[in-house]
Amino acid sequence: MRIKQYIFLLPLALMLLLVTSELVERSMYTDGVAYAGIAANLAEGVGGFWSPTLSEVHNTRFRGHPPLAFGLQSVFFRLFGDGLVTERLYAGSVFLLSALLIVLLWRLLLRDYPAGRELWFLPLTLWLANEVVYHFYPANVLEPTLGLFALAAVYAGLRALDRPAGNGAWIGAVLLGLLTFCATLAKGFVGLFPLALYGFYWLIYRRLTIGRAVVLTAAAMVSLGIAYGLLWQYEPARLFLTEYYEQQVRASVSGEVTTFHFRDSRWYIVRRTLEVLLPAIGLAGLLVGVGWKRFKDTLTDGPQVKAGLLMIAIGLSASLPLAISPKQSFYYLLPSMGYFALGLGALCVPVVAAWYERPARRWERWVLPVLCGGLVLAGVLNTARHWGQVTRRDRTVLRDMDQLATIIPAQTTVGTVGDVGDLVSYYYRHHRVSLDTAAANVQLYPLVVVREGEAAPRGYERVEL
Repeated sequence: MRIKQYIFLLPLALMLLLVTSELVERSMYTDGVAYAGIAANLAEGVGGFWSPTLSEVHNTRFRGHPPLAFGLQSVFFRLFGDGLVTERLYAGSVFLLSALLIVLLWRLLLRDYPAGRELWFLPLTLWLANEVVYHFYPANVLEPTLGLFALAAVYAGLRALDRPAGNGAWIGAVLLGLLTFCATLAKGFVGLFPLALYGFYWLIYRRLTIGRAVVLTAAAMVSLGIAYGLLWQYEPARLFLTEYYEQQVRASVSGEVTTFHFRDSRWYIVRRTLEVLLPAIGLAGLLVGVGWKRFKDTLTDGPQVKAGLLMIAIGLSASLPLAISPKQSFYYLLPSMGYFALGLGALCVPVVAAWYERPARRWERWVLPVLCGGLVLAGVLNTARHWGQVTRRDRTVLRDMDQLATIIPAQTTVGTVGDVGDLVSYYYRHHRVSLDTAAANVQLYPLVVVREGEAAPRGYERVEL
């Protein structure tokens, strides 16, 4: 084994340090808990693909997002049972498949630059050193599933351009459209950005005519349209998508609903894009700065430059349109992060390739194995340390839930007094207990959960925990 090949352990180390350490915790992002509950219900026959439901009281007809991610995760629940590990298996599988597609895209983009083609550790490192990636792939939110289909769509579209004169390009365009269809069924219109691929490819590479770029884009859009046209003929799907558009899309864009991630400025997402990319931009900039004098010509005019610009353009098309809606959160950026990592990695790869190809110096022969091996070991220990742990954010919620479970039986609905909204998803996912948060319904239930500091309803006996 060449000494410098130890550098390929760097993505594994970062994965263990940052991703799996969160994946093995008991805590999970609140939205992810709710989505896991919906998927578990689907696996048990509660609700249906076009009629997902969370609990007996809340989101009995969930229309917040399209259902594909719930349907896919429900397969995991059927295969592995209703344990807390199941949603982690799903999240981990989506993460690993996304990492594989990033590697495949890197090798495809740099097919004309053999010196950098094999250095797939570079884009993976830039991708993993990103707080959106390592916090929200384990969180079971919908963006990773959307991002997986989008990466597959871009790969299929690019792969087919290797034979632009044959039928392969048409097949790739159709696959791009169908995979984009799947991305939109995971989280709506934000999954449409792969359709920009051929336009950016023409603009940056000029390897195909503008007419052919338009025709291939049209083919992708037609396949997407046909898929939705066929789906529209199915009444449950049509009713779901109509309600989803009214309740989620139109209301969010127009600002009619002003809860959950609504921002005063639509520039919030642009600022957060720059902030979360700072580590990757800083590292890529440092590498370019170090090698600028020696590799100026290659850094500015090599085949990897166009590959880098293409990926950055796609990353921008996946992130900047989010500013259309005032409803914004920085984890919405997750599907774009792989393209930024690929683009920034391609722009600085000549410097890394030159370092990798030259003979190892004496200090590198012991520093690289110790550093990379030590990081992997630290990652393993960090993951073990986080096994089953609860974050500070969830400590009170999960403690209260566990204590309430000693009194409230499963498969029941209880009333509530005070703001217990943060318990709704957790309690149904972990114990199959529905919390009715409507104040007017308190007297309907023999058991009532009372927020600390609130008075118990008349006629109820307080049970201290």
